[in-house]
Amino acid sequence: MPQPRRVRATAWLSKTTITGMLLEHVLHAPAETGGVVMGYRVDDREVVITAATSAGSRATHREDGYEPDVDHDQREIGRIYSESGRLHTYLGDWHTHPGSGPGLSWRDRSTLRAIAADARARAPTPLMLIVGWSDDGLVIAGWYRRLGARRVASLELRLFDNGGR
Repeated sequence: MPQPRRVRATAWLSKTTITGMLLEHVLHAPAETGGVVMGYRVDDREVVITAATSAGSRATHREDGYEPDVDHDQREIGRIYSESGRLHTYLGDWHTHPGSGPGLSWRDRSTLRAIAADARARAPTPLMLIVGWSDDGLVIAGWYRRLGARRVASLELRLFDNGGR
């Protein structure tokens, strides 16, 4: 009997969003930085990421992690949500691994689990994007976790051109 095909989740990112994340990486390297990911869900397995915010002026950047400026994150979430006509919502977080690959650490996995379980986040399937190094140079990898799922799954990242906006 054939095995059922594993459905993969996909996230679409604009060139502008990627550029912003890479600029933040360069600005703070060799320390980590990050922010929140905003956008909308097409369906259960597909999202469009329309923005990745900066860490905020009160964020703490270290080589082994960063602590976000929570007030900044909340303001950015509210601003983007409002400016989008209440369509673009919080999807998860992004951060850098300047000295290593884009894989998830135990802390990253714990963060995804906490976001999925927190009703206030309104993100039962949170995403995490990580900018890190691979044999191919600087790369972005995506991950997601479903509430109650035992494992984190990789997220297929696809590029779309938003006309320079």
